[in-house]
Amino acid sequence: MTNCHPRLSTRDRLKTNRRDGLLFHSVKSKQNSCHGYCRGEQPMTLLKAMLKALSDTEMVHALSIWLLVAGFFGAGLFNAIGTPATRSDFARWGYPRWWSSFTGGLEMMSAVLIALRVSRVIGLALGTLIIAAAVLTVLRHREFRHLAPLGVFVALIALAEISS
Repeated sequence: MTNCHPRLSTRDRLKTNRRDGLLFHSVKSKQNSCHGYCRGEQPMTLLKAMLKALSDTEMVHALSIWLLVAGFFGAGLFNAIGTPATRSDFARWGYPRWWSSFTGGLEMMSAVLIALRVSRVIGLALGTLIIAAAVLTVLRHREFRHLAPLGVFVALIALAEISS
């Protein structure tokens, strides 16, 4: 054990040497080293690191799920109401007048299915189909300004799938 705390008493030094059941003050080389602990760094145990990574993954998953729910529900509501601009977009793309309401209903259904844990896979699959159809429509008609929001949906769906 190194004495990298010369001003501390032996009793206080022993207190600083043990934390979370692990001995942090050990010599790895010929030089005195306390593995950064003396500089105020808190070494992380393997269990803490795993729990932190797990909680980060769970947080990313939960955040991506709820952003998808909000996004699909908002887009569905917007399409179901069918503003004149939305209806003209759908008409310009060759869809019938009722198609925006139908798409809006599917998007809201996808949001509800994603929100419920038991039907999340079905909701994500439905949402993926909706976004894929939208991307193909936008690419076919070369209206690239619509790709940015669709890209956000694609990224959130991928994040939700990867983090689950």
